[in-house]
Amino acid sequence: MTALSLSSITIVIPSYNRSALLKRSIRFWNVSYQEDDRPHLLVLDGSTTSLTELPDSEYLTYVHTPLCVHDRLRLATTLIKTPYCLMVSDDEYILPCSLYSMLCHLVNTTYASISGGVLAYIWHRSTPPRTLNLFPIYTTSLYTYPPSFTKADRLFSHLGHNYSPKYINSLMSTTLWVLSMSLSLDCSPPVFGLSELIFEACASYLSSHTVIHDVYWLRSFDVLPTVAFSKESPHNPNNSMSSLSEEDILSISERCSDYLRVSVNDFSSETYHSFKHSLARSLLARKYYEMSGYPHANFLKSFRNYQFYGGKHRFELQGILNSLGLRISNDDLANVHASLLHS
Repeated sequence: MTALSLSSITIVIPSYNRSALLKRSIRFWNVSYQEDDRPHLLVLDGSTTSLTELPDSEYLTYVHTPLCVHDRLRLATTLIKTPYCLMVSDDEYILPCSLYSMLCHLVNTTYASISGGVLAYIWHRSTPPRTLNLFPIYTTSLYTYPPSFTKADRLFSHLGHNYSPKYINSLMSTTLWVLSMSLSLDCSPPVFGLSELIFEACASYLSSHTVIHDVYWLRSFDVLPTVAFSKESPHNPNNSMSSLSEEDILSISERCSDYLRVSVNDFSSETYHSFKHSLARSLLARKYYEMSGYPHANFLKSFRNYQFYGGKHRFELQGILNSLGLRISNDDLANVHASLLHS
């Protein structure tokens, strides 16, 4: 049996004018993964100036181009050469031990995508003693759907009121990632968050997904994302889901279905209508849920006072993870902490 290699994975990192965070992310990848068994790193940097003094590695592809994030992601769909990939931001961490476990599951099963536990973090760098706050998020993404669920059931259940992103940052086949990303880029009007929802809808409908109960992703709540706000930008928060009419949503759903009918083999008429109906129903649910107000107003405030890594608090964190059935590699966590201390 051929040994699995992390070199069969590409990690895609878009970045914009956050050079310090991007350098930290590249440093973590360079130090935490072994030179002879590491994932490829594809950095798509739209910053004003390019990075210098990058690690000399055949596994690192750094592309500096003054394109908007959508055009850079469109470029990424043409540059990935590995059979598997995933995407994260420039201030986030994918943990090596968990990534290898995910790859083993994916290769040895019929699933097309896989994810695991997620911890949010805030790094208190300026207040001694410097501490790393950690908090489980996206816990609903740990659920798997029963075999009795149809594809339509799966899509609507995923994008329902307990939605949290499951696919867009999961490890998946590159074929599925490229299809889902292309659909989200080509068929999404300039509405904040809609590209993500369309990506998630496509992946959830077309593929089976599984989870492992290892923490694989540390998502930053430390700094706000940097995006180029313009009236055309999908990242402009003024362009919300609530601004869409029901006719808009039906039109978007039809456009997405037309795209998949051309792009996917055996996308039958029955599948076409099922996907279109399920997507429209799900996006309408998201629209009205957004209009009712998200129940997370005090989340970040309470999060900043939560448990943190280091000393006795390490055991408190472990207790929280145990209650969720989650595991985390102490070596991975120590590498993250060391990376933050170095920054």
